[in-house]
Amino acid sequence: MLVALLSICEESEGEEPERRGLLRFAGKSVAERQIDASIRFGCERIVCLVDGIDSDVIDLQECAKDGGAKFHAVSGCMALLGQVSGTDELLVFGDGVLPEFSVLEDRLGDKPGVLVIPAERAVEEGYERVDAEWAWAGVLRARGSIVEGLAQLPPDSDPISALLRLSLQRGTRVIPLDGAKAMRSGWLLAKSEQQVSEYEGEFLRRYASRSGIIQPMRALADMIAFRIAPMALDRGLSGGPAKTLGILTAAGALLGGYEGLAILGMGLLAFGSFLGDIGRSLSGMMSAIHQKKSRFPWLDDVILFAFDAAFIALAVLATLDGPRIDNAVLSVLVVGLLRLAGQSSRTKLLAPLRDRTLVFTGFAIAAGLGALKPAMAGIALVIVGLLLFVQRRNRLTTA
Repeated sequence: MLVALLSICEESEGEEPERRGLLRFAGKSVAERQIDASIRFGCERIVCLVDGIDSDVIDLQECAKDGGAKFHAVSGCMALLGQVSGTDELLVFGDGVLPEFSVLEDRLGDKPGVLVIPAERAVEEGYERVDAEWAWAGVLRARGSIVEGLAQLPPDSDPISALLRLSLQRGTRVIPLDGAKAMRSGWLLAKSEQQVSEYEGEFLRRYASRSGIIQPMRALADMIAFRIAPMALDRGLSGGPAKTLGILTAAGALLGGYEGLAILGMGLLAFGSFLGDIGRSLSGMMSAIHQKKSRFPWLDDVILFAFDAAFIALAVLATLDGPRIDNAVLSVLVVGLLRLAGQSSRTKLLAPLRDRTLVFTGFAIAAGLGALKPAMAGIALVIVGLLLFVQRRNRLTTA
């Protein structure tokens, strides 16, 4: 059986010290992230070194239980002797170490080893030195029999550090990591709340969507999603609420159009689309951070279809003169061309057309000026021209 061992005993730096393992990072404590990594790695039991039982320890127990693992809280070296047998394998995490799971899986997935990084910078950052050249990266995998060696040590010894030394003494292989590369990939030794907060910003930036200035409304939505991501992580939210608000706003837009307020409806539709973009961007971030695929991958397509259908309905309701069939045909043509432009090429010439909020905003302004029909006809001609140009350029490039 693979058993994980972690600790929440060491205090962080700063004016108001907190246990390192309980520092919050991207919505979870460092210890909770160690538990998540352990369960993904295949650990069936989690043993946590604590100074006492409190609500934080209970939260860790719930985290392990939710992942399907058993949890045991113990204090000191002697208490570990009865928790790990000689036939077990042990995955040990240093106090406050936030590992990158892909590195663990790649380097420790098949057999025991001690992960190390160059000592020159690592020791200054708080990593434990193992020799003149290397420092412990904060994670090791060893045979459970090394725990027996704790019986020969003073009761007040640091169990994690002792297990590191015992592993090295018994010839466990040393696995060097590129220190700088490991830090860039997400490896961190949490020392203070300020340090973790700064690193959290870098971490979230890696997963943030970037639409670019050529899609200005999407880019703004991505920026807002990035700003609210820490709050969403702390509360366990995703982009669902923003998407729901977007759909409700679109429904309000249709109601306004039905009541003769089609111009207001167009504006609400654009705002609802913007809320949907925020939800899409935030959901993408949360899925990447938690490394979980969406349970409803088709939902964004359904929402886009709903907004397109609402636009067609509002275009018909916004008819000021002439038969409504004109606006109906033009709006359907525009939606079809927009979808074709979004699927046919990733060229920058067509990129603004994939920003649905930008397009809806333009139509809302046109409706306010009483020029919705000319605007739809104009954008249809522009899209057709761009599609023909891109197709011709692709043929010349291929030839």
